Amino acid sequence: RCPEGRLERRAGDGGEGARAESARAWAANLAARLSLPALMWDERLSTAAVERAMIASGMSRRRRAARVDRAAAAYILQGALDALRSAGAAPLVPPPVSDSIETASTV
Repeated sequence: RCPEGRLERRAGDGGEGARAESARAWAANLAARLSLPALMWDERLSTAAVERAMIASGMSRRRRAARVDRAAAAYILQGALDALRSAGAAPLVPPPVSDSIETASTV
């Protein structure tokens, strides 16, 4: 079982907003289609956190602009992996490569 990050954007009545509801529906459909669990992770503050770290390190505005999206993606992924690890989830290890798999060059 995967832990669930919180989607905190709230509607006026205290419920989740339309984007959060849409994201949950998409994840549920994907999980059902692939027969795999889907991990929901709130990524809204990732860019701000990464940008603050880049500013603190003295990185120029131009260099930050060129790197912030990739760094934020890595930040999001690391947070999700850390949450899975702390929840006791099995390590994410790719399946072994089989020698019996034919490749395009041998077909």
